[in-house]
Amino acid sequence: MAKTAESNLKADFEHSLKKFFTTGDLYDIKIVLNETGTDAFIGFLNANHRLANEAGINGQTLLMAFVKIGNCRIVKTLLELGADPNAMCYAAAVVDEVKMLLPQRRFAVSALSTAAVSQNFEMAEILMNHKADINYLDDSKRTALTLAVLAGSVSEVRFLLKLGANSDLLDENGKTLTEIAEDKINFEKRQNSVMHPACIKYAPDEILRLRRTIENIREALNLVLKKQ
Repeated sequence: MAKTAESNLKADFEHSLKKFFTTGDLYDIKIVLNETGTDAFIGFLNANHRLANEAGINGQTLLMAFVKIGNCRIVKTLLELGADPNAMCYAAAVVDEVKMLLPQRRFAVSALSTAAVSQNFEMAEILMNHKADINYLDDSKRTALTLAVLAGSVSEVRFLLKLGANSDLLDENGKTLTEIAEDKINFEKRQNSVMHPACIKYAPDEILRLRRTIENIREALNLVLKKQ
């Protein structure tokens, strides 16, 4: 009976991973993880080391998947099994918060950038403890620090600067972090100014969100400028 249960568990893991690697869909992985628990998933990974660096659609690895899910223990296990901490996947496969900050969906980003924008300090620290490059450039020549500033993630910007993030790197267009942030602020201002009066009346939350975004980006940028 125990052997049958173990066999069924293995089949569940394999099915969810096959779907993930072919479609990028995390739904089945989340279901299996919820039903079996983190320990069981870690046990399966320990018995299947090759999965640590296997990449599926859009270059997405299990490391990026579990950074997105936010499971620090499984991310740590994958890194200990040899997962590349700097492996990138294309924008189509990353969390929406990151996707919105990229110039084009064809650009790829790292797990550290995803953790930074999601403000997951523990995850970012685990990645850097396993040699994730804090200044690693994504396809658009942006770092985790750049994306954290654009997201207005003040706490994460402070965290990355404390760990030595370089704020002087230029993006693919030769723009400084300050210029990139100002572009984002101006974009948000335009969004704010073109809001129809009806929207202002019936969607005040959206106006507040836009204004708060601008304030957060400015605060994050000021932290960088003070450090320079």
